[in-house]
Amino acid sequence: MSGQIRPPQLPNCVIVAAVMSDLATIPSNLLYYTFLELKERGVALERLPQWNGTINPLLNMQRPRIAFAQSQSLIEQAITLADDPCFGLAVGMRQKFATSGLLSAGLLASQTCGDAVLFGLRYHHLTGSMLNMSLVELDEGEHAINVTARDPSSPINSFLTQELFANLAQMAQFLYRSHRPFKQMDLIQHEPQSRRFRDVLGITPNFRAAYNRIVFSKSAWTTPLETADPFVLSGLVPVLDALALEEGEQQTFLSHVEGLMLAGLNNELSMRILAGQLGMSERTLRRKLDDAGTSFTRILDQVRRARALELLLQSNEPLDRIAAQLGFDDTRSLRRRLRDWTGHSAAELRAGKR
Repeated sequence: MSGQIRPPQLPNCVIVAAVMSDLATIPSNLLYYTFLELKERGVALERLPQWNGTINPLLNMQRPRIAFAQSQSLIEQAITLADDPCFGLAVGMRQKFATSGLLSAGLLASQTCGDAVLFGLRYHHLTGSMLNMSLVELDEGEHAINVTARDPSSPINSFLTQELFANLAQMAQFLYRSHRPFKQMDLIQHEPQSRRFRDVLGITPNFRAAYNRIVFSKSAWTTPLETADPFVLSGLVPVLDALALEEGEQQTFLSHVEGLMLAGLNNELSMRILAGQLGMSERTLRRKLDDAGTSFTRILDQVRRARALELLLQSNEPLDRIAAQLGFDDTRSLRRRLRDWTGHSAAELRAGKR
């Protein structure tokens, strides 16, 4: 039809992987809602040194970016404090449809459930996702989202999967209103409290499965959404593409900064020296770091933390040598920072208490 606005074409099969180093930064969305859930349960995370520097920016809506490895550590502490095998479901339910911002608007504007899934997979990394997701077509012609973890041995994987599934169930309920498009849900984890899962997800998952997976019904996949708006969608795609490109450029820049910091930990390291190595002024470096939602001090702390844990857990280096390699004046400073970072002493960490 002449003059008809067509929605932008997205790939038939999208695989989005969180390809990043442990030092790469991600948005702090998940940490914010984890904090809110624990606060409602009477847990004061702000009293913990590990969380203290993160909570104030979150409450002030500054939306800081946190290193991937540090986010895992903070969430692991929250899971321990919650002492709830379904804690991830609660955090997922705490988030509303609008939580994902522009991504939420794109889901609403998509033509069908299938189009919304493709759109979500294309841009989900912009929300700070800590999981990998891929779309697969099953033998019966049905479609499924497979969810995998970057680190299969991580103790937070069940929490992350629960949170994602609950969030997707919330979105599906908002888009479909009268029913949910899921035919089947599979979870690798054991069965903690199946009734709570059914209440949240609208379906009882198959536990101890080979995959973390959501299978969509054939009819739902092609059903038009009442909220579809190709005009709005055509305006959102270039904006999100630009954000994705900007994030990619920022991650490349931050990786370079982290590499220079890592190489210079045992030498004098300052904003001035780093700016000179990067061939820019201190003011420009400070602005670029601010644009990326981070700072010289925060990245230096993240680099030191990652390197300290690597040396502690994968070598027999004495603490005085580790302290020197990290640029600390003495072992006392290193011990204090280890306690702040992890809540454990060096001896406990080496004994396997993470």
